[in-house]
Amino acid sequence: MPKKNETVNNNEMSKEELDALKEQLKKELLIEMKKDEAEKYKQEQALKTRIEESNKTEFKVPTKSKIDRFDRNIQKENKDSQVENIQASSNYFLVFVLLIVIAGIYFIPQIANMIKKDNKSKEVETEEKEKKKKEEEKVNYTWNDAIIKDITLPIMRISPGSAASYYTLDKMTVENMSNNEILFNAFVNVYTGNIGYYQGGYDGVFCGSADQQRELNAKYIDARVDNLFTKNTKYTHEDFYVPFTVGSAYYGLWRFNPNTYSYVYYGECNPQGLAGEFYYDILVKDEIKTSKDGKTAYLTYSMGFAKMIGDSYEIYRDANYTNLLISDTFKTNNQEKELENVFADYVKDHDVNKYKYTYSKKDCSYSDLCYISGEWINE
Repeated sequence: MPKKNETVNNNEMSKEELDALKEQLKKELLIEMKKDEAEKYKQEQALKTRIEESNKTEFKVPTKSKIDRFDRNIQKENKDSQVENIQASSNYFLVFVLLIVIAGIYFIPQIANMIKKDNKSKEVETEEKEKKKKEEEKVNYTWNDAIIKDITLPIMRISPGSAASYYTLDKMTVENMSNNEILFNAFVNVYTGNIGYYQGGYDGVFCGSADQQRELNAKYIDARVDNLFTKNTKYTHEDFYVPFTVGSAYYGLWRFNPNTYSYVYYGECNPQGLAGEFYYDILVKDEIKTSKDGKTAYLTYSMGFAKMIGDSYEIYRDANYTNLLISDTFKTNNQEKELENVFADYVKDHDVNKYKYTYSKKDCSYSDLCYISGEWINE
């Protein structure tokens, strides 16, 4: 029995009651879970049914109304029309393809050859440009460089039958040349393909055959002067005479026509022969020097001067033919080549006079080297 002053708490549950309550709650929880599972299953079945129904093919009941028949007739006509168009288009397409194939068989080899030629010409052009660029960039020239090999020395001796030459001067420039000499120096370096046939009349006597009736546009003379003696060379266009000794097939008189800016060939009306003594300048390569900017080249030669009388020859140190070095008779028919070989062997063991040519790109056309001067460097 509790004490009199203690209060009994009726809200407290016994162990048996608690166990009974837990059991009851567990049963209720299981029932709720089963309800949830049943609801979920029901939802899944409904979803499955909807999916199956949506996958079923929809069949329409055929109709025999006039509208539907009319609609089907239109569709059939459109379909037939499309088939016919497709067949026609296909035939045209096949013919078009066939024409392309035939044209390809015929033209492709020609096109390939054209492309090949074009590529080849481009390659050659590129190689030439690269070669020229390398030479332009080169600082020190050699005798084997194309730009050096292309140099044309001025004609220093007008006639091999005379001892007179520009080598008797200590220094020589274009200003020492006559107008006639400038013009025929340019003329003998003009490409012969630029000398065309002349079909006009002659103001005077023409001394030559019909095949020698020729004409030359003066612009080719201008171009050669600019590229031989620089663009600053002073000269005038007038009649000029080409000596037969310079090696041109068109030696003699060329007359200038200012109206057509051209020269007409009149031939050689006073032919002259050579007899007696012959004179020849011998140049043996010595050295090349180049300016720091690579625009000027100095070509030095060992010089000798030959006098030929019949089968005999004499080689002198000076252009005045006073200091004799060698005398002998020719052993071959190629006299000039023999003289060069004899003198080249001589300079190996002997000192001779040296002559220096100066060539420069300054004021010269086409990036070539133009003649500036010639001078003795020891005499």
